Amino acid sequence: MPAPDGIGDSGLVFFIALAAVTAAGWLTREDPASTRLDWNYQLGVIGGVMLLALLAYPLRKRLRSLRHLGSMKSWLRGHAILGLAGPTVILFHADFQLGAVNSNVALFSMLLVMASGLVGRYLYQKIHYKAHGTEITLQDLKDYLGTSKHDVAQAPFMSAEALVALQRFEQAELPQPAAQGARAWKILTLGFRKRLTQRAIDKLLWQDRVAHCESDGFGRIQAEALWNYERVLSRNYLEAVRVVAEYQIYLRIFALWHVIHIPLMVMLVITAVVHVVAVHLY
Repeated sequence: MPAPDGIGDSGLVFFIALAAVTAAGWLTREDPASTRLDWNYQLGVIGGVMLLALLAYPLRKRLRSLRHLGSMKSWLRGHAILGLAGPTVILFHADFQLGAVNSNVALFSMLLVMASGLVGRYLYQKIHYKAHGTEITLQDLKDYLGTSKHDVAQAPFMSAEALVALQRFEQAELPQPAAQGARAWKILTLGFRKRLTQRAIDKLLWQDRVAHCESDGFGRIQAEALWNYERVLSRNYLEAVRVVAEYQIYLRIFALWHVIHIPLMVMLVITAVVHVVAVHLY
């Protein structure tokens, strides 16, 4: 089964380093009465430019004239780096303290966008699977589910009760598209329900093996080997259902996230502009 496209070792190192720098900045923040105006101003300019550069990614996605400038994956990686590094620089600019009303609004808008970006990155990983360097689509996952279902159905001694239990699990976890949003919260317990179903099916398979051991001409060792084989088939089936169900739900959540994230970005730009204007005027 393919796995989600993770952040990688370099991404994890960057995140840990950034967290360490942020923690150090928080611990060494200065008293509000002793601000470093010149240094803080420069940090504000650097952080502001980094946040402004975040708009390059959506422009790269939508403008045909920019499509020849690198891959979308590289642009997304840069967008994610700026989305973390920019707010970190701004926090140092603010010396990890609150200020005037306009600066506070801009600061919290930025933190809200950063939090939204982290959620988006998590969702992005959940809907981008790879195998042998190639991205897997929803149809590929459904084809894998179809293969797993076929393998179970063609198993010569598969328990009829186990087949029914497997089909019920699929019907319960793969609702129609219109019902996916209402079931999104159930994704948190999907793995638990899969394990419960697997245990019940393992028990059904073993009971079936014991009941038909003599009539099928199997000894104990042969029955256990066949039971293990059927368990593997059923586990593959359940895992395929889980992956498809998660993919469909995360895909829908990701689409809804876009609807929220873009207005947040607009709000950040407006509040940042107001803050810059207020600083220079007053």
